Amino acid sequence: MEKDSSQIACICHEAGEIFGDARKKMTSEEFRAIRKQLDLTQAELGKIMSISQHGLSIIENGKRKPTKIMAAFLRYIQANRLPGTKGDV
Repeated sequence: MEKDSSQIACICHEAGEIFGDARKKMTSEEFRAIRKQLDLTQAELGKIMSISQHGLSIIENGKRKPTKIMAAFLRYIQANRLPGTKGDV
């Protein structure tokens, strides 16, 4: 199915907002708060993001900063309640 120019503009705008947010640094506290808001365990979020539970623990404990890609993906999950998250659409 072809998308018209207004649909494409909307998708581009949404992607710009998501990846624009990625430029903002995400703190360990923010990372943990979003995970908890999504009502996911570290193991559950790790499965969605292809990161080990131990890796997420290191991020949430402030020993490692989330990458820009991790931050953007987590914000995207938060904004869109991806399938696999509790309370998904």
